[in-house]
Amino acid sequence: KHNRKAASKEKRGEGKTATNHPSTLPCSTSPFSCRNTRQLVHLVRDNMGCGSSAAVCCRGSSIVERDASTLEKENRKAPNGNGASLSCPSSPETVPKDGRNRSQSVPAVRDGDEDRKDRLQRNMSTRSIGRKNMFSEKRTKSILLIRNEGHVLQPEFNVEEGVPEGPLDLSTAGAQIKIPTEEIAQLTRYDPSHVDLSELTWDLDLFSKSSDWTVEAALAMYQATNVPQKFGITDTMLLTFILTVRNNYRTTLAFHNWWHAFSVMHAAWMMVMDENVRGLMTDLDVLGVVLAALCHDLDHPGVNNDFLAKTNHPLSLLYAKPILENHHWACTRKVLTECTDLLSGSKLGEREQQELLDIIHMAIMATDMACHKALCEKFQAKAIQQEEAAQALGGGQQMEAIQSTESSYGSTCSSQGRTNSLMKESRDDRMLLVEVVVHAADLSAQGMIKRVAYVFGRNVLTEFHLQYLKEHDIGCQLSAFMKDLHLPLGQAKAQISFIDFVLIPLFSILRDCFPSLGEPARRMEERMAEIDFDQVKSWPGRVEA
Repeated sequence: KHNRKAASKEKRGEGKTATNHPSTLPCSTSPFSCRNTRQLVHLVRDNMGCGSSAAVCCRGSSIVERDASTLEKENRKAPNGNGASLSCPSSPETVPKDGRNRSQSVPAVRDGDEDRKDRLQRNMSTRSIGRKNMFSEKRTKSILLIRNEGHVLQPEFNVEEGVPEGPLDLSTAGAQIKIPTEEIAQLTRYDPSHVDLSELTWDLDLFSKSSDWTVEAALAMYQATNVPQKFGITDTMLLTFILTVRNNYRTTLAFHNWWHAFSVMHAAWMMVMDENVRGLMTDLDVLGVVLAALCHDLDHPGVNNDFLAKTNHPLSLLYAKPILENHHWACTRKVLTECTDLLSGSKLGEREQQELLDIIHMAIMATDMACHKALCEKFQAKAIQQEEAAQALGGGQQMEAIQSTESSYGSTCSSQGRTNSLMKESRDDRMLLVEVVVHAADLSAQGMIKRVAYVFGRNVLTEFHLQYLKEHDIGCQLSAFMKDLHLPLGQAKAQISFIDFVLIPLFSILRDCFPSLGEPARRMEERMAEIDFDQVKSWPGRVEA
């Protein structure tokens, strides 16, 4: 109603133009790149109905109603088959009374520029059909960018036409897996007996090992859980899976590469091999944890979710938030279900396979840092619940309750008598523990020995700094926490903040619940204590200029 009045006044030359209407959405560039405006256009069009005699028109950042005669003329040029069209005005914008020329954000389409005019009209008409059924010209270009970056939408997407041939399954869209054919043909060269399991502790000097050793170590860790054997998963299946995963981590990245993936799997394996943690999980949970840990950052592009969103990266058009985690999950599912026979060749039934995929999906989603605070609070509440109940009982009844809990559910008891209320019989409790283990493993680098912790620390600082430089070059909003990471002082501030506000709270809860996992928390406190701001230039964790 408000827009009709504004349009009427504009037609009579009275009052402010619709461009200056307070209900319109701001558009920084054009209606073709402003998602909010475009969504609002679709909303208004849908409310008006396909048989309406009026249509919605984008004029800069405004939305006005066109009369039937104008509509008839424009429908001849850009019909969408539904009796309504989204068109771009061919006349220049009027200048509002405040003196600001809003037409600068959308250059006028002159009569002589028919090609551009038709292209814009076709673009808007295409969008009116819906994003799920047809891609606009701009979206087609974005998909081509995905192809150029190695993410191919096949077979669902027809690149030449810009229209999907069938329903587009976004669950694995953009996930192109490169199969290491030559390495898979030489599986016999990898022998897990070369790995001494006693080395696989928090004291492992990872960067003294070769990449092939990590493949053998990963296979040895899978075998040590005794879970693959129960489900009929052979060493050949596991090796094919491991080599495929390694081949799809980008070697050009400083931090989010195969070495980080292996380290996360190693940390997760050490946690689930703890008898107190293992007692709270089923065999399927354990298998899901070690599989998800290795794949949790598969095909990471080296920038975070915020960068992908604010730069309209092609992946941001394919996945809902969190963008990266959804992409990692899509790649993981494709590896498990299409590129290897780890699931199809096992003894797992369809229901068990789906349950395993659900566990892996939840574990990968838990690595999103946006979930960190909520996950810590939820885990801490579970961790102290049993302690409060035990204290209420008092004396001998307290110990009897603790022993009863241990025998029934496998809960743990610290030397101070602290317990947790996680129950193996509760799927929600088990999934919470799965999420906490994989999330903690993802953040465990500073809990390793000093040399390994410093290498990982320098690598992540380097990757953040490179993203900051990209943001500066593009001209988008800069990430404040990545500022000054080329300076030792900025690096030290970032590191001590990360350890103090992110790592210590999580690993302190783990230490309270499972005292045998207290070593990482102790080492993280040591790394933080080593930072002296008076001598920051000699801090060993700094990135050399």
